[in-house]
Amino acid sequence: MSDFIESMAFYGDTPWHGKGVKLDHTMTPDEAIKTAGLDWRVSLQAAELQGVPVKGYNFVIREDTGAPLGIVKGDYRAFQNWELFDIFAPLAGEHAFIHTAGSLKGGQRVWFLAKLPGELYVVKDDRVDNYLLGTTSHDGSTEILFLHTPIRVVCWNTLEASLRGDTSRMVSIRHTESAQQRVKDASIAMGLAVTRFEEVSQFYRVLANTQVGATVLNALLRCVLPSPKEDKDGKASAIVTAARDEISRLYNAEINNLDPDFTHTAWTALNAVTHFIDHNRKVRGDGDRLYSSLFATGQAMRQRAVDFLTKLVK
Repeated sequence: MSDFIESMAFYGDTPWHGKGVKLDHTMTPDEAIKTAGLDWRVSLQAAELQGVPVKGYNFVIREDTGAPLGIVKGDYRAFQNWELFDIFAPLAGEHAFIHTAGSLKGGQRVWFLAKLPGELYVVKDDRVDNYLLGTTSHDGSTEILFLHTPIRVVCWNTLEASLRGDTSRMVSIRHTESAQQRVKDASIAMGLAVTRFEEVSQFYRVLANTQVGATVLNALLRCVLPSPKEDKDGKASAIVTAARDEISRLYNAEINNLDPDFTHTAWTALNAVTHFIDHNRKVRGDGDRLYSSLFATGQAMRQRAVDFLTKLVK
């Protein structure tokens, strides 16, 4: 596996990145921890620089390898992998189960993707399923996060992004909260994801009924892939131009125009962008692509696309 994808396990359909240990049954939280290689602990160690203590800071140390995962303030509480899964455990069942779990960047980021009730066909043969992403970090960069994450099944495109004015996509949980409060917050996140799925379903259908011509598509590409060089001398850089050309190709591809009655729409454009982010964008490896898509620049690009298309259809 790539350096970014350290370990992973999944059930059912193979994720788009094609990495990890495949299981033929749904995972319990305990099984996800073991199969995905997450059964290790972290601890805190007083930080020092060249032998000199750094007052008020600690290193987060991965105990099985001794590797430092991050540096945090002195009041930071070490949060174990099993605690993330314990939050979801009371909510797991026949209709809500862990599909994928793993760690990225040597264990700095731990996450799982849980399948929730709900599916829709935006157009013929174009299904979107409902998922909840749970994640935390060991480098001090984030708290515990639960994020609503719809996924387009035909090519496993990650569609998650916040609609304008939407505050229900993400629930943040502090490491210092009680176990009881964490489960309560996770239950709220899951309920919001089920409700929000109905709302984003309507948005996707509006997109599918909105035609997009060359002028609008070019404006979308400039929004998703801006180029400072273009603002200066009117011509985008070669890298940005190549990326825009690839999204344009995907916009015309059959996989993003499955229903002949709904071709070259705003839905097509969104899927061209997400397909590019999840599959075609040039990165160092699949792990880097996965991390970027879920947590970094890929997610920012997806958000810009959704913001643009929301304005378009209003």
